Amino acid sequence: MSNLNGHSVLPDRPPRRATAVSQVLRAIRDEIVEGKPGSGMWPVQGANGEASKYRILVASDRATRERAYALAHQIYKECGYAPEEGRGLCVASYDAQADTFTLLVEDERGRDVATVTLVFDTPGGLPCDEIFSAELKPLRQSGRRLIEVTRLAMLRELTGSKHLLLQLFNLIYIYAGQVKRRNDFVIEVNPRHVAFYQRLLKFEQLGPERPCSRVRGAPAVLLRLNLSVGHQAIQTAASTQDRTLYKYAYSDHERARAAAFLRENHRPMGQGEASYFGLDGFEERTPLEILAVS
Repeated sequence: MSNLNGHSVLPDRPPRRATAVSQVLRAIRDEIVEGKPGSGMWPVQGANGEASKYRILVASDRATRERAYALAHQIYKECGYAPEEGRGLCVASYDAQADTFTLLVEDERGRDVATVTLVFDTPGGLPCDEIFSAELKPLRQSGRRLIEVTRLAMLRELTGSKHLLLQLFNLIYIYAGQVKRRNDFVIEVNPRHVAFYQRLLKFEQLGPERPCSRVRGAPAVLLRLNLSVGHQAIQTAASTQDRTLYKYAYSDHERARAAAFLRENHRPMGQGEASYFGLDGFEERTPLEILAVS
């Protein structure tokens, strides 16, 4: 499944840090003082009820975050939208924000295969503000609380990739609406994939096709999902001839379990981690962002 998603890549210059020793000490202190999150994994049930082949983790410590950033960079580099040089990580200023939420998927062999990040709106804006700020302004003025779905990346050769994407969407939908009480998803996608999001997930087009300098002028379209529309689709899917992915949504019991899992395992990036990733003293937004087809 291919998407066009905003993310940032580290600049070529090495990240700011006092010394290698002080950086390591800060990272160790961060892990000791702030504590480590639960090590739970969310099993992904197979499409036909078979044994789970994938497990979903909340990337909430330095190791899992680095794995997610490295996987995204690997996939985007293969598409030609990430540089060969540098640290090999897709990491952005928004990753140091307290609410930023990243999921990482590994297969039964422990190989990282997919990742997605949620970025919560702040006074500094969202990554997609770079080319779609005019479209986002009316939503904000009406009191909508926005989340951008970004850095969605999945290895091409996966079996059951559509089902895995559905499982990821289930979790981010629950986290956004049930845990964080937000109103809307926004996402930048390649024009080729607009129909998929509209037909199967009930997204609506919010912004027109525009060239994006972050992908050498490749086109991007802004989509929006009012989460109440998704909630209504879940309620009616079982009793109608619904052809969307909402007919595969979790039950009330599963949603409650998923919400607890996500809430308990999320931990904001600490100062030691921010220093490690070169984000200490970060600004709200960075111009060094790239959209990539995964």
